[in-house]
This record gives sequence, C-alpha cells and structure tokens, in this order.
Amino acid sequence: SLFITNFPLSWDGNGYPLSYTSYNVNLVNLTKDIINVLENKFNGKVGRCLYIILPKGKSVGQHVDHGYYLSNVHRLHIPIITNNNVLFHLGTETTNLKEGKCYEINNKILHSVENMTGVRVAIQMGLLELPKAPVYHTEYI
Repeated sequence: SLFITNFPLSWDGNGYPLSYTSYNVNLVNLTKDIINVLENKFNGKVGRCLYIILPKGKSVGQHVDHGYYLSNVHRLHIPIITNNNVLFHLGTETTNLKEGKCYEINNKILHSVENMTGVRVAIQMGLLELPKAPVYHTEYI
C-alpha cells in the first residue's frame, strides 16, 4: 500500500502518529520503478510504502519500531525533498540523509528525526525478503 502521510505536530515517539491522508495513483506510478529495483535487490516485496511529509520545525521523537512487521523488514528511507538542517539520529550517530539516496535504517534501535528548516518529504518503506526455496528432501540418518 502506498499513502501520503503528514506529521501535523511534532511526535514524541509514543503511539502511532501517522494520519493517512490519501492514496494517490500518480504517486504509485511514479514510485513503481523504485520499488521494482529494491524488490529485485533484496529478493523481496514491499509491504508498506509511505510518502512522509515532515514540516519545518517539526520532529519525530526518539523511538524504536515494534511489532512483527517492523521487526522483520528492511526499513528503507529515500529523502525526496530535504536540506542540510534535517538531522536523522540513529543510536549514537547523527547524519543528514541526502536527496535521492536510499538508506537502510536499523529501526530496532533508538532513532529520531528533526527538521529545523524547510519541508522534508521522504519515501519510507518496509521490504520483506521472500522465503528461500524449500528443501524437498533431507536425509538425517
């Protein structure tokens, strides 16, 4: 599923902050090629894909992603619109994720984002690896 999401307020890391505002066929078409490349690279399928809008002066508080889905996906971030004053904190590291690059984030450790100037738009997706081919015969003795 692909949705446009907004963080209308800063988020403290508790609860589920995303409000799904729309499903956009045009964005699905624009994002298909990116999804296809990543699904081939990871031999998997994208389960959830979000366009996240983080307005100027807003933040996503420190949190760890929980639940079966988020614990088992490759968590990918692709900044579409950003600036040098958007800081991504992951564990003890702080970095500025660059536009158009794809980053895999370890969402099982504390992470947060702060946007000091301008708007930030990023694609965030979870990609599940496909199961390995089953073993049809194993001889144990």
